[in-house]
Amino acid sequence: MARTSALACAGCTSGGGGSGGRSAHGPDRRFVRAGLVSDHRVGRFPSGIYAVTVERISDGFLSWRPLIAGDLPMLAGWLGEPRVARWWNHESALEAVERDFGASTRGEEPGEDLIVLLDGRPIGLLQRSAICDYPEDLAKFSAVIEVPAGAVELDYLIADPALRGRGLGSRMIAAAVEDTWSSYPDAPAVLVGVVAANVASWRALEKAGLKRVAEGLMPPDNPIDDALHYIYRADRPGAASLAV
Repeated sequence: MARTSALACAGCTSGGGGSGGRSAHGPDRRFVRAGLVSDHRVGRFPSGIYAVTVERISDGFLSWRPLIAGDLPMLAGWLGEPRVARWWNHESALEAVERDFGASTRGEEPGEDLIVLLDGRPIGLLQRSAICDYPEDLAKFSAVIEVPAGAVELDYLIADPALRGRGLGSRMIAAAVEDTWSSYPDAPAVLVGVVAANVASWRALEKAGLKRVAEGLMPPDNPIDDALHYIYRADRPGAASLAV
């Protein structure tokens, strides 16, 4: 979706985390180093290496890397998939995708667009950004809840219908939140706004450990939806919660 409307609609995964659960032995998470880093990432990672979380799950390993120009045709196809289109409501023509995501591939966006990989195979998109870097998002959140300075927002999709309903969405969210504490060292919290009608989305958030802290009216990504949104939050481990 365009960065001007980057509020998360995680359930666009069509229940990516809405059913299923963690493997009996739980995930084996660890930080690894991956290449494929564009120059604009070097400011955040002085080593020039893009750090990602890899999570061992029953289906394989989850990881991510920055979106590149060569991914845009694939992303256009994902955005045209019916369940993704239902919640993201983003134009899927290649020209529109190049218009709205091209800046990210060129390092002209403060936020991150990340291709999610399962055993190295692209399966979805993760967006992550400091809320204050996008004034429209900050205004939307602030109309419902106090936004802590430095708070980060997430959005994501799982593109392959065959991979939905297996707990991947909630695991993706949990891995992204965990990675945020190191990738955004000043972030006190992660906030996710999700339209109330997207039950699969907020169930995935709950399975990932986020807590519902507020509800209120926010412009929906798809105009067929009611404006009621739920706000979910995760706080940095060890930090005093500011949630109300």
